[in-house]
Order: sequence, then structure tokens, then C-alpha cells
Amino acid sequence: MGTRVSFDEGTIPNRSQFNPIRVYNKDKPHKYGTKCYMTCWAETGYCSRISLYKLFLIPFRIIQNILIDTNGNMCYSEFDRVEMYLGAVMNKQKSKGVAQKAVIRNVAKTFEGQQGKRLVIADNFYTSCSLALKLLEMGFYYVRTHCKARLGWPRSLPFAQKSRPRGMARGTYRIAQPSNILI
Repeated sequence: MGTRVSFDEGTIPNRSQFNPIRVYNKDKPHKYGTKCYMTCWAETGYCSRISLYKLFLIPFRIIQNILIDTNGNMCYSEFDRVEMYLGAVMNKQKSKGVAQKAVIRNVAKTFEGQQGKRLVIADNFYTSCSLALKLLEMGFYYVRTHCKARLGWPRSLPFAQKSRPRGMARGTYRIAQPSNILI
């Protein structure tokens, strides 16, 4: 894997009522399917790790790109690692920070035992100041868009406008860094 890693969610399209981990996401082209978290190499788009969205881990083993579950069923896989979580009933307290925990779990497992600083790039779905600080503790830099309504956003940063000002060209960005954290 390179030094820049992209982390995002995706949906494997499936409308079957027999799919126990089917979710509805109105923002995706395929509304129903299996939600997964993907850790990809930012330069090439190579997907190094896919983690399906649910809570219990089903043990899989991969033999030369063939995925075999504990029952001996086989299916083809082009990924280095595949993890599947199945079946728990979500309660509100447990589900807080699921996306942030997914970033930490997948990035940590992808780079287990590897040296060097990495840059993790994510979208607005994964933003939180606590996630950025946790990744910095783990030795990863983190770039993302940030919603100022999220928990942990400093009130002293004066971004009062709701949309891009007329004088600001498209593609222009602002950088904010806390003064008490040294990089």
C-alpha cells in the first residue's frame, strides 16, 4: 500500500429479502444492498480491505483469492482481506461512533506491523475531532471535510457563512489546525 489511503463506504447491490445484512441507503445509486467499509490505495483505487457492516465476525480464510467460510462454501474474491459482521440488533448506545470505529479498526488492521506515516483521506461521513486525534496518536495523518456542527469543532473558528462566498473560487479550501497539537 502507498502512503495515501482512502477510506469510504460502498454498497453491494442486493434487493433479496433473504439477505440478513441488507440496508437501505437513499444516497446510493442502488438503494438496497450490503453496506461495506473499504480501505483503498488512493493513487490506484486498489481495494486492500473490505469490512461488511454488522457486528459479529464470521471467520473466513482466503486461499489464493478463493474465499472459504467455516461451512466450506467457496466464492471468488479479489481482495486481500474480507471481514463480515452479521446479525446483532443495534441499540442506540452501541451504535454511536460506528463509522469512526470502522475507520480505526480497518486502518489499524490494514497496516498492522508496517512502519511509516500514512495519510488517511475520508469524506464527511467519517468526520469527528476525536477520530482525527486518535489516528494521530496511532501515527496516521487524517484529511477530511468537516461539518462545523459536529462535536468537538472549536467555536473560535469564524466560518459564519452557510455557502461558499462569491469571491471564493471553486476548489478553494481553508485549513484549520488546533494550536495545542504539534505535527
